[in-house]
Amino acid sequence: MLLNSFVYGYQIPEILMKPTDNVELISKVFENVKILEKILENVSTDAMGKLDLRLVNKNINIALLRRIRQEHRDVLIRGASDCRFDLEQDAKQNCPDCSVFINPQRVTMEKLEDYFRFLKEIAGVKVRRVGVEDVAKICDQREIHDRVINSLIGNDDQLVEEFFGMNDICSGSDECGIIGGRCRKYGPIQENIFDITLKTPHHFEHLEVSDTLLHRIVLSLADSSQSNLAVIDKYINSRISCDSLTLMPSILLGTRKSWIPCQLQVMRQIVELIVVKWNVKNLRIEFGELPELDLSSGDLDLNQKLIGLEFESVANYSLENLDICLEFSELLADEMEQYLKSPEEPSPIDGLISNVQKIFSTKFLTLELPKAYILMTPFNLNKFIGKFMRMIESSPSSPTIRNSKITVKLYPMSSQLISRTAPVFNYRTQNVPEILNSGARLVSGPIDQIQKNSKDYFHLKDIVSIPDDRSIGYRTQVHIWKGRRFCLEHEMANCTIDFEIYFEIEFLEKFFRKRPDVKGAGFLRHFWTPELLVKHF
Repeated sequence: MLLNSFVYGYQIPEILMKPTDNVELISKVFENVKILEKILENVSTDAMGKLDLRLVNKNINIALLRRIRQEHRDVLIRGASDCRFDLEQDAKQNCPDCSVFINPQRVTMEKLEDYFRFLKEIAGVKVRRVGVEDVAKICDQREIHDRVINSLIGNDDQLVEEFFGMNDICSGSDECGIIGGRCRKYGPIQENIFDITLKTPHHFEHLEVSDTLLHRIVLSLADSSQSNLAVIDKYINSRISCDSLTLMPSILLGTRKSWIPCQLQVMRQIVELIVVKWNVKNLRIEFGELPELDLSSGDLDLNQKLIGLEFESVANYSLENLDICLEFSELLADEMEQYLKSPEEPSPIDGLISNVQKIFSTKFLTLELPKAYILMTPFNLNKFIGKFMRMIESSPSSPTIRNSKITVKLYPMSSQLISRTAPVFNYRTQNVPEILNSGARLVSGPIDQIQKNSKDYFHLKDIVSIPDDRSIGYRTQVHIWKGRRFCLEHEMANCTIDFEIYFEIEFLEKFFRKRPDVKGAGFLRHFWTPELLVKHF
């Protein structure tokens, strides 16, 4: 700690900064709550793991509780283990294996109510953000819901600003509808919110819509007892507006063969209506594997009803940004695995970017792949870049890329790879993507078809550093990803493509320790910094 450091506006006297055996000076440190708070902040990011310190003295207790309040303004609840019992079995059975992570702390379901009551009643926590993830295999999901609503949030529901993931454990309670309708950021939207709170105009900074809600809208439109106008007015009306919208389609937008074109056409028009009616500026599409809906009964009748539906064309619109996230897409995994076997063969996924740009009008598009994608390594990265170039452009002057900016985010598997193969890990320059080396250019066709002075190709314009990214892994372990942006430019099409490539910092540290000579060769040299060697030399 620096001598001139300040603690919440309080300057620590230099006499307290010097090592000493003077008990009186030591006592002064423990009498100053602000100093104690700063000590706790630097010692640990998990104050709940330091509860024994409350017994030292009153001031440490005050400082620790204040730290707990700060750390729990945001609460993320994640499943920690698989339950032994099926969801259909008696919920009264004791399941000792059921537990969740509350931020970094692991808590059994039996202790969940006591844990939340301590946060609320003893520490005085007032939650601003609540998120629920990966709890599908917890046996008593209702217990999580009730404890979050009654014990953690309680009477401070009007203070919650962000509310995510409750649809996984709640079919649509009044409490969730009221909280979600007041938030700035909320999702996935539950159907009852339209009946409970959204009777007056409300603006959201961010909303999430899952395929469950989209499916409900389709069923309502197919119901002959309701007029299309009434359905649209209920779900898709101008009383809602949002700056940013996330759509989470799975079976409804084409990742399942069972959905016929007439349904997809209706779904597309519904999404367009949502974008226009809600005045969406930024759209994110997360293709995922959500729980499948049971369409076995009345499937044919539903299809026949949908065939007769007609919509008026929506007004022209243009999104500021469009993000496509393939984090959990089964379709991506299958297509990429086949592509690696036969790189020259065309595949259905080649038209993904082109088709999305035809549906959603935007000049700024981002394509994001899963972090630590198992099929992608530093050794085959060049093949993936070639694949994405094929997806981006169908021809050198393709209308889908003209006057546009496209970003592709890649997170190759790295730390797991080097940990298994560290003794024989080699740097293979033949696998380095040429386009990612200074001075390289990527032509869109055979080199003999490109005129000598033509500008009909992508060339590497710049390489820049970008902020680190983070992901949460097993047991809430935080992974840090260091990235570089490789900026490609196509002058004739007035198009730029940014490949944002990230490697886990653990991989880079180990790699450059074993191969310090490569810091001046190949594309990995752009990731080398002296700080990567600090831990080892």
